[in-house]
Amino acid sequence: MMDKKAPEPEYSRLVIPNDSGYSQMVGGYAEAFARKLGFDEAESRSISQGVSQAVEISLKYCFDREDRSFIDVTFQREGDSLKVSVHQKGLPINPVDIYPDLSCVPVVAGDTDPLRFQCLTTLMDSFEFRNLGPEGTEAILVKKIPSMDLTERLAPEELEPFPQINAENRLELQPVITIRRMKPDEAIKVAQAVYRTYGHSYSYDHVYFPEKLSELNLSGKIVTAVAVDDSGDVVGTVSILKWDQTPNVAELAQGLVIPTHRNYGIFSRLHSFLKEEGRHMGLEGFFALATTRHLFSQKTALKDGSRQCAALLNFFESTLQYKGFEEPLKGRVAVVVHYDELIPRTPKAIYAPSRHADFIQEIYQHLGIPVVIQGDQQNPDSGAYEELRSNLTARPRQKYARINVKSCGPNFMNYLKNTVRDLLFHDFEVINLFLSLYDPKTMDLCPQIEQLGFFFAGVVPGAAMGDDALVLQYLKNVPVDYDEIRIGSSFGKHILDYVRKNDPNWQ
Repeated sequence: MMDKKAPEPEYSRLVIPNDSGYSQMVGGYAEAFARKLGFDEAESRSISQGVSQAVEISLKYCFDREDRSFIDVTFQREGDSLKVSVHQKGLPINPVDIYPDLSCVPVVAGDTDPLRFQCLTTLMDSFEFRNLGPEGTEAILVKKIPSMDLTERLAPEELEPFPQINAENRLELQPVITIRRMKPDEAIKVAQAVYRTYGHSYSYDHVYFPEKLSELNLSGKIVTAVAVDDSGDVVGTVSILKWDQTPNVAELAQGLVIPTHRNYGIFSRLHSFLKEEGRHMGLEGFFALATTRHLFSQKTALKDGSRQCAALLNFFESTLQYKGFEEPLKGRVAVVVHYDELIPRTPKAIYAPSRHADFIQEIYQHLGIPVVIQGDQQNPDSGAYEELRSNLTARPRQKYARINVKSCGPNFMNYLKNTVRDLLFHDFEVINLFLSLYDPKTMDLCPQIEQLGFFFAGVVPGAAMGDDALVLQYLKNVPVDYDEIRIGSSFGKHILDYVRKNDPNWQ
């Protein structure tokens, strides 16, 4: 049985002068810290190089030559990952300047030029550069910690797909089910249920590592609810997943009910339970990403009161499958975003691009969320810019990136062009752009952004670093078969029709 006490955090912090002589020292420390967490020699060296690179980027762009200041570097284990933060309060980074230094040009053996860097996408599992306005700039580097997953702990027969429902295994009576938070020693049962449903293709891989799933729950980063029958078996589960820098909303994910227990209202009970948990956590709402491969998860969410608000094309990779039920998916798969308001809010002013203002108003009305759409006449300071506040989340293995923008700075368009260019060069196939609808510049810049190839996806309340998000999407030469996208509501079909109308590949 797993220890119910939260593990002691593995955490370390270095504060170094803004002196290039310290970057390799930090890299050496990073390598030692990585070895302590269980990384092998090659992975530890990659982490060392990635951290050294992030420090050198800060040194190169954030300080004048005569400045005397400091860089704060923290190392921390978070669930199944090592997270490294490189933070400084020097000059704000002009994002346009960074991307040439992430170009993946190989470092020549013996080359001592400190301005040439290896590409972070080859060194780390994910990275972000966050512009924090007056608080400076932060680079976040993440690397998964090696560990035994479920398939190394259970016998093959314990990982077989759930059997199809038939007359022999169908439940004759309404099952007695208890809905509650997952206990630490139940994490292995949750992981087993996920594997038997999705195989090894679920997009959040922490679910395959029971200790990590338990640790994330104990830390509060995830809240997992379980449905348990009278014999103690886990027959259903759903989790609240917190995104970084989205304090007022969270994703509802990792949902399933095993086949023998479907059609008994278990998923709805799990959903209702987590709604109450979310309210106690102070969340304003949930959003959920439902596959368009089938209608089951969509219809369940709609029945429980969620409303559809966006369609993200080619979101999932083709590896996702449902063990024992369907053929593997072909190509990338779209998701439809559902939103569930937990705490009613007062009307807020939003700056919707004029081209989409009427449709954005329709989405808010459908969600039952009051807003006041501002036009140019209500925006006398439309020429003024705030400092750029954004972050980039890159997942190279999934060929997916998300750019979150809370406020557009004066060089935003150059930042975006260079970011997109760099991501495409490294074979990213899908880029989602979450723009704050509270920033007047979203209204002004949207036409220029669409000229780059981005097009409308929808609206997700609270998802742009706490602000309501206008979501735009960019697809790299990935065909979309709109006829294969299945939507479970008339309004969801209305959203998809609008997305298709604005897709430059279909005009």
